[in-house]
Amino acid sequence: MKTFDIYALGHALVDETYAVDEQFLSQKNLVKGHRKLIDHAAKDALLASLSNHSLIDRSSGGSGANSVVAASEMGASSFFSCKVGKDESGQFFLDSMHGANVETPFLTPQHQGDTGLCIVLVTNDAERTMNTFTGITDDVGEDVINYESLAHSKLLYMESYLVTTSSAQAGALNAIETAKKNQVEIAINFSDPAIVQHFRPQLELWMEKELDLLFCNEEEAVIWGNGDLAEGIKKLRAQVKTLVVTKGAEGSTIFCQDESISIAPYKVNAINTTGAGDIFAGGFIYAYTQDYPLAVCGDLASYVSSLLVQQNNPRLTAQELRKARDKVLKP
Repeated sequence: MKTFDIYALGHALVDETYAVDEQFLSQKNLVKGHRKLIDHAAKDALLASLSNHSLIDRSSGGSGANSVVAASEMGASSFFSCKVGKDESGQFFLDSMHGANVETPFLTPQHQGDTGLCIVLVTNDAERTMNTFTGITDDVGEDVINYESLAHSKLLYMESYLVTTSSAQAGALNAIETAKKNQVEIAINFSDPAIVQHFRPQLELWMEKELDLLFCNEEEAVIWGNGDLAEGIKKLRAQVKTLVVTKGAEGSTIFCQDESISIAPYKVNAINTTGAGDIFAGGFIYAYTQDYPLAVCGDLASYVSSLLVQQNNPRLTAQELRKARDKVLKP
């Protein structure tokens, strides 16, 4: 008997969203719509300059965390291993996850250091400019993995950002081995074309483990195929049991053994696509761990991501997610 549907390992970030104008971005030499990694000093300086601006949203974030929260609020029993600092942001992150019915290794922060922070700047045209301070989350690794909970889960889910540091990579590889030994299925999300581009050798160490489920978009598949989409899909199909390739407004395709399943998109007026890949994976792994057919998993994933891109918020509410679940799974 499995205790958890999903056990995830990933980065823990607190997302703080501020309303700014384009002049502010220009003054700070920030490129609108882009994502930038910043250090501790740059983070403090940016926050100081935002003291007179409106904080319009604050939530727990990070790619894997976003996916797990979506799955949990649809009804999956979930556990998220992460690392946060002994600060107010760290406690906020943990409380936010617990509020979404996601268990974590600790109820209160246990580690010295600063919790990761993503400062999101939103202009009047709804463009989101992200400034990410990774903080202590870069050190997430073996010391936060609850191996007993992992062994008693249906699915291990991980984001590719873990390959960027040696400690996180070591933790990820140990998690994979534990999952293998305990018949826990393994799912990963490539998460970001830049990670696939610059950390391929580290990702190859994951891919050689006969993974069960991989999420990637077409750009990431092209990179894997050294510039050729068909070649990338061919290589990935040979490395995982089930491959899910997202194609934005054109829907997605699921490849499993010799079968391919086309998932039609929901035609909507997209305002902002930030977080669409995370919630797509969250919807898919929810249905997947509830033993729905792959086509149904893809349909639910497509539907919840279509709802998200119609708004400026980075997540759907629990009520919206449950309504979407019931619409697709209980017609």
